[in-house]
Amino acid sequence: MSTSSPQSSGPVRIMMWSTPRSLSTAFARSMSARGDAEVFWEPYFSCYFFGPAGAERISLLPIHATSMSNEKYTHSFISGLLNAEYPGAKVLFVKDMVEGIKDNFDVVDHRYKHSFIIRHPRKTFRSLYRIAHSQIGPRDPCEMISRHKNNYHILEQFYRYVQTELDQGAPPIIDADDLVSHPEKLLPKYCEAMGIEYTPKMLEWESVEADSLTGTAPMWVFSHTLRRTKV
Repeated sequence: MSTSSPQSSGPVRIMMWSTPRSLSTAFARSMSARGDAEVFWEPYFSCYFFGPAGAERISLLPIHATSMSNEKYTHSFISGLLNAEYPGAKVLFVKDMVEGIKDNFDVVDHRYKHSFIIRHPRKTFRSLYRIAHSQIGPRDPCEMISRHKNNYHILEQFYRYVQTELDQGAPPIIDADDLVSHPEKLLPKYCEAMGIEYTPKMLEWESVEADSLTGTAPMWVFSHTLRRTKV
């Protein structure tokens, strides 16, 4: 696993990017279990779909989400959220989905280190389709496959952007299958690559149904309900 560029003083700032249903929620839960991390759940995705310009995009989501819209979900608001003071936090960790920045990579905060988690498209699509079918009824699988396929292209493009425009070398990439099979081996390596101390607490969190989170509110809201608590 490759290492990123050196971190300045203050909390270590990390972002993890993925496509939907790639087990990034499981990874974020692991980070929240550290006890010293401020975890933000999909701020850019929330801005893209639930902010002032997101009304026409909400129908693309595999859940009923119109009630989540809020005019305050702007990039200015997100910037303030991610750069506020969080006393006691040694790590600021952002879990997000790359579709939320597909129109403009430049909106991403350049003070954060970046990492990625990937999962086989067959597994992610099956999971996504099951959610859509259970929450909003049958969807056109061809349309969903096309959009889902495009998200993988965006993820690769942003990876190259981090390398070339942000000059962060080769950002760490986690295989979701490895996270499931060998978390005790993978998590220490990830922490080393990102410049943070590993703690066994990252293996202690209890399971949670991701659907219950994504179907309740924009994910970044949970940064303040899970913050520095034992989960």
